[in-house]
Amino acid sequence: MPEWWVWMSGITFGLSLILNIVLIVAVVMVLKTVLPMVNDVKAKVNDITTKVDGITTNVKSTVDNIHVKTTRILGSAEEASAEVTRKVSAASAAITAIFVVTRLVGAIRGMQHTDHGHAAPVRTARPVRASKIKVVKN
Repeated sequence: MPEWWVWMSGITFGLSLILNIVLIVAVVMVLKTVLPMVNDVKAKVNDITTKVDGITTNVKSTVDNIHVKTTRILGSAEEASAEVTRKVSAASAAITAIFVVTRLVGAIRGMQHTDHGHAAPVRTARPVRASKIKVVKN
């Protein structure tokens, strides 16, 4: 083996050894920098998860509360509607009764006028006018 080959192999081995040491030191430095960031991000994710759980619980509580209030309001609206229906039915019956009584009183008064010799005015119908019908041939 030539002497220059031995020297070249030695220099290459030395450079390889130095490069490996530099890379190992660089990886250690990166790990020292990145690991605290990873732990910090992990803690923040846990905090956010806890907050999201709290918000979810709060939203569920709010929705349940709104459901209860809406149900109560709907029940009140149904009761009010039923009451209005009852009152309108009573008023309708009263108006119908008043209308019937008014018609009866009018009929009775009409009969009293004919009983006392007052004849009711006779109404005559107008004669129907003849109309001209045109026949069209196609």
